[in-house]
Amino acid sequence: MTLGPETSHPLQDTGDDTVISIPRLPAEASPRHEELWKEMLVHSEAIRGLKSRWNTLATISTLPDEILAEIFFQLNLLYRNDELEWRTIHRYEWINVCQVCSHWRTVALGSSRLWSDITVTRSMSWMREVLARSQQAPLRVQFAMVNLADGMDQAARLFLEELARVEEAVIGVTTDAFEVLNGLDRPAPLLRFLTVKAVYYRAPRPPGTPPIYAALQVLTRPFVGRLERLNLLGCPFPWNTPLSFTSLSHLTLVGTGVDRPHMPDVTVTLTHLRLLKCLDLEDILPMLPKNVSSVPASQAVVRMAYLENLRLVGETIDCAYMLSHLTFPPSISLVLRCTSKRGLADLVMFIKDRLPQMQRPRTLLFDEDFSESHFHVRVSTDDGPPPDGVPFPLVITFRSDPQTFAAESHTQCAIAFCLRLGVTHVRHLHVAGIIPPMYDEDQTKEWLQLFVHLNSLTVLSMSGLAAYRLPDMLKARAWNDSNRLSLPNLHRAEVERVSFGVAETFQRGQPGDFTEQLVQSLDIRAREIATFGTLVIRRSKCVDMPDIRTLEKVVENVEWDGIVDTSPSPEDFELNYY
Repeated sequence: MTLGPETSHPLQDTGDDTVISIPRLPAEASPRHEELWKEMLVHSEAIRGLKSRWNTLATISTLPDEILAEIFFQLNLLYRNDELEWRTIHRYEWINVCQVCSHWRTVALGSSRLWSDITVTRSMSWMREVLARSQQAPLRVQFAMVNLADGMDQAARLFLEELARVEEAVIGVTTDAFEVLNGLDRPAPLLRFLTVKAVYYRAPRPPGTPPIYAALQVLTRPFVGRLERLNLLGCPFPWNTPLSFTSLSHLTLVGTGVDRPHMPDVTVTLTHLRLLKCLDLEDILPMLPKNVSSVPASQAVVRMAYLENLRLVGETIDCAYMLSHLTFPPSISLVLRCTSKRGLADLVMFIKDRLPQMQRPRTLLFDEDFSESHFHVRVSTDDGPPPDGVPFPLVITFRSDPQTFAAESHTQCAIAFCLRLGVTHVRHLHVAGIIPPMYDEDQTKEWLQLFVHLNSLTVLSMSGLAAYRLPDMLKARAWNDSNRLSLPNLHRAEVERVSFGVAETFQRGQPGDFTEQLVQSLDIRAREIATFGTLVIRRSKCVDMPDIRTLEKVVENVEWDGIVDTSPSPEDFELNYY
């Protein structure tokens, strides 16, 4: 007779970690087994009771109320969601602790911190109850209004009347409800974090005309001097008005593309915000005239000694124009999102001037997104990508402008940027996405122009569809009189998420087409350069020992993770499409 698994009763002793384990009663148990099993149950229940009596003699048999309340508050933080809820009904998930026992309910109902984190709903009775239970604790208020008739008007104004107690406010309004923000124009001595998102919704206006909102008057008042974080999305910022919140550390401004500020107003404002650690400006940068091709010499330069993160989104020349008026520590994380080549030379010049370490980049990471028409370039001065959680010191994204797409693509801008930045000292290159198809001769020339300058490259990593271009890269030659192979010092290549063949050849135990292409290119390369050092294969499909043995004939060392997979992937269909 086979005994079943044991049932563990976690009766922990204070002196050791003894656990009482009782075997499960087998389906075909003998009478003697049943008798012993029932006796063990009796003893286990007796021991459980003795343990409970033992615990009642402890100095503290329950958690103190203040510790339990802190646990409930941390639970509330886990459920917190900063996304505005425009149509859904908010649920206070943490309130389930009130249904566990009367003691927990008493602690939760009496914890003002729990009730001070408020998402406004249409129920006025519930809002008054929440406000009363919050007592005098500082408030965190979040609400979203579609219009003044959607039932949120009274509830929103109820909390705006308590603005003196509000420490953090996250507000979303549409054109129809923007006037409710007039309630912000009152004393807010505790306000430290303010987010306002303004969106268009059903407001009548001429086609193609973006919504026009008035600037928040509260930002010009002296009673917001403690403001630390300000996020205005689609909402004007009072550039030309003296500000009282000089302690601001985070500023995010997302414009609508119209009513751009003038550079003198921007520099004067930033001069008073010297404690900024994070600055994010999107579609709100001062613009240069369309007939200007280079950035004029700047007279006023703002020194931002504490800046750690800077993000600029706009046309390339406008990003360069903004950089020309700022200085910051070289340890900053700089993120740019640009369009067109206009001003590209000035942009690179200011990047090198503000970040001297970028004069010798050592690692590049390319990521092309065809669906979004974006090309991401990440640059590091270390050998290899930074560790997880550590940002790249420079990230620049080129996006195609629909008005100039026929003249210059995001790929052209990205390659031109890298060539101006200088790639002579780059030792690591990581490519994801799609690099030029074989039939696109113009794009192939651009990439070859980049490869020819990567004389120090030692490690090349390719993922996804980009890996299918590796054979061409290994045998690529300069398009000049030298006719030499590019990437002369490359000794390690890594491929990931690539299909080496098709299921038919894989099942017959034959090397795949991609394997044959690699062998052919490496054989050509070996005639002029030493045998290739290392080829690493990770998370790929239709690859097995026949492929590995074939590759080992032309590569000194092949590292394979051993994954054998023949199921089709979306990348296979995308490759056929492109």
